[in-house]
Amino acid sequence: MSGPAAQALLLRDNPTGQLYPGIKAGPGLSILAGADWARVHDSDWLPGDQGFEAEATRLRARAGLHWQAGGNTALFYGLTWLSPEFVGQDEGQLVGSVTLRVLF
Repeated sequence: MSGPAAQALLLRDNPTGQLYPGIKAGPGLSILAGADWARVHDSDWLPGDQGFEAEATRLRARAGLHWQAGGNTALFYGLTWLSPEFVGQDEGQLVGSVTLRVLF
């Protein structure tokens, strides 16, 4: 991560894993990137008793841009790639996320 957002308190969006500033950062453009890997033993979202068989591992890769205006406006846009989450899911997903913050 680089840019003004690197100085802010960052929060994590659970579905995408994207980090975004939870408090106002300094003005400018920040670039965020990351990836994670998880070993899955059980899933509340894909319960085995309903016929789902969760993949043993899941991967996420993400990148985003955060722009903070000098005033009270900020915009974040990110893309996240999610690997297949259950047996039978042929391919992963690409998820976009947008946050617009305007304080008044």
